[in-house]
Amino acid sequence: MSLTGKTILITGAARRLGKVFALAAAKSGANIFLHHSSSPIEAQITASEIRSIGVQAWVLQADFSNPAQTSSLVDQAWSIQPFDALVNNSAIFEPLNVEQTSLSDWQRHMDINLTAPFLLSQAFAAHLPASSTNPKKTRLFLRLLKHERHILPVEC
Repeated sequence: MSLTGKTILITGAARRLGKVFALAAAKSGANIFLHHSSSPIEAQITASEIRSIGVQAWVLQADFSNPAQTSSLVDQAWSIQPFDALVNNSAIFEPLNVEQTSLSDWQRHMDINLTAPFLLSQAFAAHLPASSTNPKKTRLFLRLLKHERHILPVEC
């Protein structure tokens, strides 16, 4: 599937699976917004790799444990370049056990792994054309509600 002319925001794209998704989309022709929380060097390296493919790459930072930063990421990206797809890839997997997990540890996991994808999807949907029959908007919310993770090829 060609993604030429499309732009995608991928969270957690500096390393691991997010980097794989970003490079795969770039090789299919997409321009990429690379989000990272605390990996600026890895994000710049990944952006350089993407640019060497011949597409555009932008690096954006946001800490998803902070709802204000989460909510502003989509607007920040959109002000640079409107985009066609959002890949909610960011997550943390810190080892926790029920006996020793504090409420703040629990809340950090919920904020990053559940609240952030919801807020990002909500912000992205707000930028889509207002229409109750808009297929992009319908697919976005169905995927969010079904807790599905879609990887490449993406529908744009």
